[in-house]
Amino acid sequence: MADDFSAEQWNDLVTRYNECLENLELILRQANMRELETVGDVKTATNISDDLLLKDMFRDWQTFQNRLALGMQKKSPGDVRQTLEPWFRRNKGFMKQLLVETQKRVEHLRPVTAG
Repeated sequence: MADDFSAEQWNDLVTRYNECLENLELILRQANMRELETVGDVKTATNISDDLLLKDMFRDWQTFQNRLALGMQKKSPGDVRQTLEPWFRRNKGFMKQLLVETQKRVEHLRPVTAG
């Protein structure tokens, strides 16, 4: 994300940001997934054993949301970028691990063929 956003680019970003907030609020309201409220719960549900990654994501979630909102309010592309980049790296690591665990579970579900 460049520091020299045009007004149109910033307006597009604000629109997408607000849509994401609405979607997140809907998901959280509809899901009310108590089984995913702690690091241990997520670890159990996903079988991901990277405690450091999970703890970082949970510990930083509210800070991430607050910093992103502040960057949006300040209309600061640099602040938004500095908030999003580390979060995206952690999220990418989490998604990779989730994919590996899901693939393992799918392999266990495949029928054994007689050869």
